[in-house]
Amino acid sequence: MKNLFRVLFLGFFMLIIAACKLFSPKEWARLNREENMKGEVCHKNIWTDEIECRYKRPYCLKDSSREVLECSSKPYN
Repeated sequence: MKNLFRVLFLGFFMLIIAACKLFSPKEWARLNREENMKGEVCHKNIWTDEIECRYKRPYCLKDSSREVLECSSKPYN
């Protein structure tokens, strides 16, 4: 019974950590900034009713912490 409480406590603790990361405004602001830099364009396919998205600037430079610095429509040399 003691082990069951430990497992439940660890599971609950892991869910709390995941939820805090998911609802972090700072993290969402970073993701939105990166999406804006890539220039995502979406349109609805009239035959299949699916939404198709592509990036106008898919080639991005990233720093050592994997954060996007800038994006381009042509590959960097």
